Order: sequence, then C-alpha cells, then structure tokens
Amino acid sequence: MNDNEMPAKGESVQTYVPLEIKKKLEDWAQEEERSISFLVAKLITEAVEAREAQHKTPAPEPSTGAKGKGKG
Repeated sequence: MNDNEMPAKGESVQTYVPLEIKKKLEDWAQEEERSISFLVAKLITEAVEAREAQHKTPAPEPSTGAKGKGKG
C-alpha cells in the first residue's frame, strides 16, 4: 500500500493512549498534512504487514509417502 493510499472507508477501532503520545501523533500528523486517524491507520497497517512478513513460514512440501493411508 502506497503512503497516500488508505481505504476510503474501513472498520472503526477505538483505543486510548497517554496524552503525551496523542500530542506526538498530532504533531506528526500535522507535519505530514494528514489527520491523526490517517496516520494511525497507516502505522497499524504497516505494523500488521511487518508482523505477517516476519511470521511467514514456507509452505509445507507435499507428502510423497503413503504413511497412515494403508487399507486394512
């Protein structure tokens, strides 16, 4: 997702942060000429994508043996 691309409408999530963090987010959003909501949505999206990339495991290789599939 591009820095300027966020879904026009998404699901709502509410959270509480310390006042100091809120002020820092306000300053950051103002510097980027964005809303706090846009900034926080972008940060959450990036964090989730990074976590998914970190936890990706290779797909298991298909089994070629017939263990446990005998007739009987």
